[in-house]
Amino acid sequence: MGGTALGILLFLTFVYFVVVQFFLVQEHESLLRQKADILGYINANRVFEGKVSFMSTKISQLKTDLKDDAEFLPYYYVLDNAVRSASRGASLETMSIDKDKNTQFTLRFNGLPTAYLFIKYVETEEFLNNFSELKLSNLSLLQAEGAISKNYQLSFTGKFKLLSNEETTQ
Repeated sequence: MGGTALGILLFLTFVYFVVVQFFLVQEHESLLRQKADILGYINANRVFEGKVSFMSTKISQLKTDLKDDAEFLPYYYVLDNAVRSASRGASLETMSIDKDKNTQFTLRFNGLPTAYLFIKYVETEEFLNNFSELKLSNLSLLQAEGAISKNYQLSFTGKFKLLSNEETTQ
């Protein structure tokens, strides 16, 4: 009976190790599938991560640009409306403005009376209220060879006052 018991014990030990090995192989295969899923997720999200990184960089650049933005458009409208209301024959030729509201602009007039009317308007409180400083930097006569009419150009340099919210929404 001693040999039979030893044989049964060896058989049961063998079965035990086979069952344990089977469960270990199953666990190993499950972990390998999990690893493959996670690696697939990481690889799939690398593109997304790159896009998020790109967007983060662009947002940062936009914030930097907004700090340096001159908010040109409301000031353009203020000046353009002033030119239109002051004189029919006047046009805004060029305009530049920096973030500190320093400005340069050039106006063109189709005759001396039109230019004179605008110069009178420039001296009014209504116009000067838009600027903390303003000076006429150049007056030019523009006449094409053989042309009868004379055009005038006035160039100004100055600094805009900060506009209120009410003025910027118009």
